[in-house]
Amino acid sequence: MTDLPSADEWSFPPRPETHHVRWIEPDPHDPGRLYVGIEAGALVRTADGGSSWQDRPENAPRDVHEIATSGAGRQRGRVYVAAGDGYAESADGGDSWRFRQQGLDHHYVWSVAVDPDDPEHVLVSAATSAHRAHDPGGQSYVYRRVGDRWERTMDGLPGPDGLARAVLATGPDDAFHALTNHGLFRSPTGDGWHRLPVDWQQRYRASLPRGLAVV
Repeated sequence: MTDLPSADEWSFPPRPETHHVRWIEPDPHDPGRLYVGIEAGALVRTADGGSSWQDRPENAPRDVHEIATSGAGRQRGRVYVAAGDGYAESADGGDSWRFRQQGLDHHYVWSVAVDPDDPEHVLVSAATSAHRAHDPGGQSYVYRRVGDRWERTMDGLPGPDGLARAVLATGPDDAFHALTNHGLFRSPTGDGWHRLPVDWQQRYRASLPRGLAVV
């Protein structure tokens, strides 16, 4: 992977840390195909389980935070990316990309979740900047795509003031979940949230959620 032409341009501004693999997403239709996000610098792909790698396409997102795929029906090649340079998606396995941002007022996008049954039903968490996203005293939002536009879906969530960027996921029941510094929230449709009865101590509000798996 580090022999790819773009590798010389990979970097991570907060020193002394360096660029790193931020996310690995398997293709639900092809077990040998992986999408890998490098923070920061590239989204690279392999079609043979890592024996060889394809470098980033010219128009692909660069500062990749999370990658999601869709296994709905016969929808092959759908890839969704939350990135520091916005939200992007591909319908052809990452060969080409569209930055669908109409209505998305905050372009530092941290997390993305896709309805397992509907590849057009997408949620993201976003903020104005990395500083605002990763500060428990900052400000962040959750958006839901409705048609060709994004709409904020904050009903039932704390914030946006004092809300660190949410980590999003779907579970076996197809509901959306959002892990925040204020607790864990669930939404059957992504439109309206309720807090789950998780023991969430006051001190956790000063922390940042790192990951979420719903099983």
